[in-house]
Amino acid sequence: MSLPAPVRTLDARGIQISTHVLFDVVEAFGSLNIGDVLEVVCDDFTALDTDIRSWSTVTGHPLIDAEPMSGAIRYLIRKAECAPTVHRMAAVISSDELTELLSPLGFALAAALEGLEVAVFFQGPGVRVLERGFEPHLKGWRRVFSGAARRGLEKSGHDHPQEKVRELLELGGKVYACGPSLERFHILEDMLAFDDVVIGEYVTFVNELDGADITMYC
Repeated sequence: MSLPAPVRTLDARGIQISTHVLFDVVEAFGSLNIGDVLEVVCDDFTALDTDIRSWSTVTGHPLIDAEPMSGAIRYLIRKAECAPTVHRMAAVISSDELTELLSPLGFALAAALEGLEVAVFFQGPGVRVLERGFEPHLKGWRRVFSGAARRGLEKSGHDHPQEKVRELLELGGKVYACGPSLERFHILEDMLAFDDVVIGEYVTFVNELDGADITMYC
């Protein structure tokens, strides 16, 4: 049986972060019709392969084929008409430290890519992530190595934390900032890097936590 011809090809070689690859897949799907096939070429990396297969199963976009090719894998994914999700995730982020931002933003973005409704509340030093010009850093004596750490993460495919927030918003996620924390760190509303941030306090975000199937505190 012959395989369907892809309408578009996405070359994601050199990127081993699944949320980065899958965001590009979702973005590419935006220009495709239901039933169209997208070809995705990725590094032959076990964790990435596992995540692509999991995403296909959860979202309902069928993985038609996965074929090894010269150190890479070629995936054929058909765009399907998927039912809207009824699941929600709420995350609270209280840190602006580089390594402490990776997991919560990564999980929030992964949930949004799988179709969950996602809301993230930034509080304490975490509100700095939303300020224009923000650069994440390492803690304590490791701070002097922050630039090298950022470059290393970027080389492996990790997006800047603000890029992950932008992608989350683009996928329909909601972002909240703690008003008192903004005041504490002297961040005015017009200094925020995003227009869609809701400024509130605990009572506002409790509504998101109350209806969430998954909660995360970092």
